[in-house]
Amino acid sequence: MEEKEKFAYMAGIIDGDGCITLIKRFPKYFEHGGLMVRLIVTSTDKILIDWLTKEFGGAVSICKKGQPQGKIIRKLDYFYWYLSTRKAVETIKQCYPYLTIKKPQADLVLEFVETIQSTTKPIPQEITEKRLEIFKKLRGLKCGKGRKLLI
Repeated sequence: MEEKEKFAYMAGIIDGDGCITLIKRFPKYFEHGGLMVRLIVTSTDKILIDWLTKEFGGAVSICKKGQPQGKIIRKLDYFYWYLSTRKAVETIKQCYPYLTIKKPQADLVLEFVETIQSTTKPIPQEITEKRLEIFKKLRGLKCGKGRKLLI
């Protein structure tokens, strides 16, 4: 499979079974913009998860049936594959031209990435506020508010 095809295929997986999100990296620093980019795919298909791991790296957890996930009790075992930080951003950028359903989430995450500075100086208040605003918008999209199909 060529690189272009690989990223187009991956975009389809993300649109269908994936999640592009920001997570609280250090919960006690959350109000200061302590967030991390994460790209997640969940599936009951181990072959898919093995392909993702082979092609993109990342980490995998297995969630056993019967385990509660929030208010849901899972009826099947499923796999939770994810990439974080730089690898997640790299993959999102490569898949971006092919994304449809998750493109608004990708836009917000890439907007968040633009606020990252490679410095040890404290994060300015306006940057922190912008990050938290992006986080809230992203959560709003995940709750179905403001979602629209981009075809």
